[in-house]
Amino acid sequence: MSEAIRENDTAGADASKVIRLPIPIKQVKFKINSEGLHEETGEKVNCLKIDRGLSFTKLLPKVDFFNPVQSLFIGHYKKGSAIVASTTGTGKTICPHFALKDVANFVYVVPTKSLANQIANDFRQYRQVNIKTGDTNTRVSGMRAGGVVTTIDSFVAAARNRVWWVEDAEMIVLDEGHFLLDEFKEKSLLLEEATGFCLSKGVPVIFLSATIPGINDLAKWLKPSVVIESKWRPILLDRKFVVYEDDEEQFETVLRLVRARPDKKIILVPHNKTTGWSWLRGLEGKGYMALNKTVPSSWAAKRKKTNGPFMCAFHNADVPQDEREAIEISYRSANGIRILIATSTLAYGFNSPADTVILCPRSKRVQTGNGRNDYSFEPSPINMLQFEGRAGRCGFSTTNSAESIIVIKSAAREYIENALNSCLDREFDTSLGKDINSLSVNTTAYMLLGALMMSKGDTTCAFKHMESYFRGYAFKGTGLLEKSLDFLKKEELLCRNNSPTYEGRIVASNCVHPHVYLGVKHALGDYTKGSHRYKSLIPKIRPLLRAQFKIEDDLLGKEERELLSKFRGHCVEFLNMKEEDDAINLLFYCMGGFGRPGMRAPSHFETLPTNAVRLGGFLTELAIKGYLPIEPLEAIRLSHSIAYGIIPRYSLLGGVKGIGMISGWILSKIGKAMGLPDDHSLCKAVMTREGKKAALEAARGLEGMGIRIKDARAAIEKLINHTGVLAGNRWIMKNVSKAVFGARVTDSEEGVLEMLV
Repeated sequence: MSEAIRENDTAGADASKVIRLPIPIKQVKFKINSEGLHEETGEKVNCLKIDRGLSFTKLLPKVDFFNPVQSLFIGHYKKGSAIVASTTGTGKTICPHFALKDVANFVYVVPTKSLANQIANDFRQYRQVNIKTGDTNTRVSGMRAGGVVTTIDSFVAAARNRVWWVEDAEMIVLDEGHFLLDEFKEKSLLLEEATGFCLSKGVPVIFLSATIPGINDLAKWLKPSVVIESKWRPILLDRKFVVYEDDEEQFETVLRLVRARPDKKIILVPHNKTTGWSWLRGLEGKGYMALNKTVPSSWAAKRKKTNGPFMCAFHNADVPQDEREAIEISYRSANGIRILIATSTLAYGFNSPADTVILCPRSKRVQTGNGRNDYSFEPSPINMLQFEGRAGRCGFSTTNSAESIIVIKSAAREYIENALNSCLDREFDTSLGKDINSLSVNTTAYMLLGALMMSKGDTTCAFKHMESYFRGYAFKGTGLLEKSLDFLKKEELLCRNNSPTYEGRIVASNCVHPHVYLGVKHALGDYTKGSHRYKSLIPKIRPLLRAQFKIEDDLLGKEERELLSKFRGHCVEFLNMKEEDDAINLLFYCMGGFGRPGMRAPSHFETLPTNAVRLGGFLTELAIKGYLPIEPLEAIRLSHSIAYGIIPRYSLLGGVKGIGMISGWILSKIGKAMGLPDDHSLCKAVMTREGKKAALEAARGLEGMGIRIKDARAAIEKLINHTGVLAGNRWIMKNVSKAVFGARVTDSEEGVLEMLV
């Protein structure tokens, strides 16, 4: 992030060597129907024989011919951009592998980290690629050439910073391109910025999607040389509709469908997690034993203990990562679970062996502008099509059958069928394009600051970049760009010559909305100094973390619920926070609320270490330059606290090899019992024989808190063996050191702290 600000000069020097492929004027288009025939002529697509001399064909070990979609692309693509809009399960990802066969430097952009890992694993079967998903800083494994697989937000951050692997890219692949649609909100805006970047730079784009409407409008924007629009699937999908009248009938309807398919692999899609947990409990009550270990406490105590055989599971964001992975492995296994309840965590990047997908959308009656009744659905029709694609995936399905069953209230039956049949027939539009006439200065300023960052303050170049957005031309005459310029100058994020100030560069390079940053900056102006300063700081910086921190109390144990309830009361009384504010949940986590042995934080808190890496460098650099009224060491401790769930004064313990949250929590309790002010003091104390003895003695007095002497001794030994002077997490500290000193600390990260303290 901020490290990349200082990569500008080197990136710019090499950018001139990149050969930009021209976008051809001539364009070829193909439309394939569900039978694999050309829609206009009715002729069969000529499937090409696989040339095993092409290295990427290692991804197709069991077939002799490319399928119709792949054959059309390979037979006609020569250079430039391309659009492949083909249903899920048709192997369209082979298309960019062909396009990239002679390309040295490329970037492959996907929406999720799990999909990035899957794509990278495919590439690594025949060529070297690196992954950039935000888990580390913008440096990529020391390589200066090759392929990079990245997420949308990481790509935009790198583009704004002019990082070499974006500047040198000769081709960019945008996978799951339907994230441009307005229903994907933040990711939609970022992906539109990424697409606009490609167009303004003249870099060819390979655009892939299974569920993108308005292909002709999209083609006018991207100007591709090849457009393939296909309804063909290697395994035909049979869609059915089953209706019910009352909500109480929904589960019984689903259960009846499951029982009628005793030999099928099934995915059940509820409209929300509460319904999913209810179904899991209902299935267990009917004899289908669930693989889940983490379940709502309201029925956890009543579960029968069993070693299997397990027949079902619920895959969602509240389930811990290791448990989700075990569920996926079991479902893929021929002898594993047969019924998988899933939320949107499985809509993308999951090659499943499912034969049947049963979707139960929630329908809500709405009135259209002409007074006629209509329905909205959750999940949306676009997402429902994505879920349908999990069934009958060639090479994964064992029965070569694919079935989609929509379970819907009878009143909405006709509407859901029309919505599914027509959702790809509407005009193409992006989140920005749809609302461009009602855009606020805040949103425009966010995009403009990034454009000015890339153009080094050249407003003509920045405006050209903005006009590369889908409906960017609509900015003309609105005055939004001029108002945004004035706003950014007033807040001192731009200089008089329109180039970003140092503060503006930090904000833009980290992809932080200016109005969010300015709100945090204002809130920090009166934060509490003294014993509660960290408790006051964390809620104020919470807007910088895009994640949600909702906690399902029913998934917590009794002790955890009692502690959280008491903590909420404390925050309301002493910190003037509202009980429903999810910053309380973040604060509970940072104050060690889930560190006690036997406790476990909700799984969506697992993304915090990644966020903390970015936040550490961002806050520290702003603090050092005096833009924020906090101390640099406070910023470092805050980022470690968010990463590990350890109280800030002891949070650097989490960065010690082998310690983490639970051992860090134990050591923090020992340090407090010894009367030591922070982690550094504890670290120095246990290095002496007397201090180690005192620490063990303090641990014996904490046995009532669930701390075992064996665990305390192990934590102390880890601290002694792995650190002499406490440095903290190496990624956070290296990100901080780059932000602070303009270069990484290569010998040890301790120097960062020594120079900051």
